Amino acid sequence: MFGDTLLASGVLDESLLKIREKLKKQISNGELRFEHMIPAKVYLNHLYKKYLDGSLDLNYFHSFRQKINVCIVTKEEDSRLKRDEMPKGWNLDIDSSDARHKDAGIKIHNWPIE
Repeated sequence: MFGDTLLASGVLDESLLKIREKLKKQISNGELRFEHMIPAKVYLNHLYKKYLDGSLDLNYFHSFRQKINVCIVTKEEDSRLKRDEMPKGWNLDIDSSDARHKDAGIKIHNWPIE
């Protein structure tokens, strides 16, 4: 649906559609995986602490939503990632969301989809 919309508006050419189809196939057969940049458990714990200390408001929540990102990694890269935690000393409000991936030696390429 997304790719079809972009194709109709002239944004995607055939080579990008081929890449998109290859990625879909690799994801469906398990070669590639969608991965939260920051584990969902970390997000939820952070929001809960903000709620408990009274600092969770609508403005913070909207800025927080910008930090929720996913990336596509290979099966092997996924096995190198720490589960459900970020590096020691990491701070959601200050530090980069790709810190866990950097620790695992995984380079993230920014390819925003909007």
